[in-house]
Amino acid sequence: MRDLAVRLHVSERTVRNYIDELKSLGASVSFSRNKNSYCYVRDFELKLTFEVSIDGVPSTLQAVHSNK
Repeated sequence: MRDLAVRLHVSERTVRNYIDELKSLGASVSFSRNKNSYCYVRDFELKLTFEVSIDGVPSTLQAVHSNK
């Protein structure tokens, strides 16, 4: 967990929170001893929508993450 936290420039607790959040969204995440890191066990798609305001003008951004 520490190595991943260092690579992401966050605390180990934040990494645990990220993993828990991914699991709550339906991702099957587990630790791989071979890779010495966390990875998806099976395909997972995550669709995100962001709302931002630039100079007072609202805008919507969409991102899609897929392991397929």
